[in-house]
Amino acid sequence: MGSSIPSLQSPDSLVDDLAARVPDNVWVKAPVSADQGPAVWQDITWRQLRTAVDFTARWIESELGVGDGHEPVAYTGLNDIRYPIVIMGALKAGYKVSSLPPGQCSLDQPAV
Repeated sequence: MGSSIPSLQSPDSLVDDLAARVPDNVWVKAPVSADQGPAVWQDITWRQLRTAVDFTARWIESELGVGDGHEPVAYTGLNDIRYPIVIMGALKAGYKVSSLPPGQCSLDQPAV
């Protein structure tokens, strides 16, 4: 009897899989701008996410080289749609990732 538990995939592999199977399904709705006024949202599809992750992975590889699966990188930035894209791009480029939410990095803290 086969197992009904799906095998675990890395987040970047999962994105590739979903972009291949359901490319036009919505991954997330993201705000178009941070301006005051009525909220305007844009659908981001799995295909668009895969494109962004692939672009980010290529950029990381051009700046840092291809990771060996053991070398860590850290990312700290605004808590928005770029955050998961950068994390998955780093994973795809072969790096271990340490995500540092804004305000949690000692470099973000004023000296006392």
